[in-house]
Amino acid sequence: MKYRRKKIFVTQDKTKYVWCYLFDNKSDLNEYYKNSCKERGVRFAKVLGVSLHYAKWMVGDKKATNETGKVLLSKDTVGGALVAHEFTHACMWAFKHHLRKKQYPFVIRNGQQEEDFIRGQSVAIKMFWNWYYKIEKA
Repeated sequence: MKYRRKKIFVTQDKTKYVWCYLFDNKSDLNEYYKNSCKERGVRFAKVLGVSLHYAKWMVGDKKATNETGKVLLSKDTVGGALVAHEFTHACMWAFKHHLRKKQYPFVIRNGQQEEDFIRGQSVAIKMFWNWYYKIEKA
């Protein structure tokens, strides 16, 4: 199973991030995802891409780390809509990722929060495509 991995920031201030895994093909992506589902006790279904969210805790502390999940994509299915879709999931989770607080409903209370969310989404998508095009040129 061959993949590349990169840290992608999902907030405007670049404090929270996900690990993006870019697989060579969708069968490798689905094999990785199937193993992840098995570990978490979740039902598996084949995907073209997926955003996996979690809270990772600092050892000996009651504070969450800035790592908020993984985005799994494959080179043979990657496209603008899929990348935007999966990173929107990741950004929504990171935007509301707080210790012991409910993630849902996802509420944006004012124009500033809306801008912060959209800028975080823009950072993530731009970072992904810059990385992707470097890989394609190599």
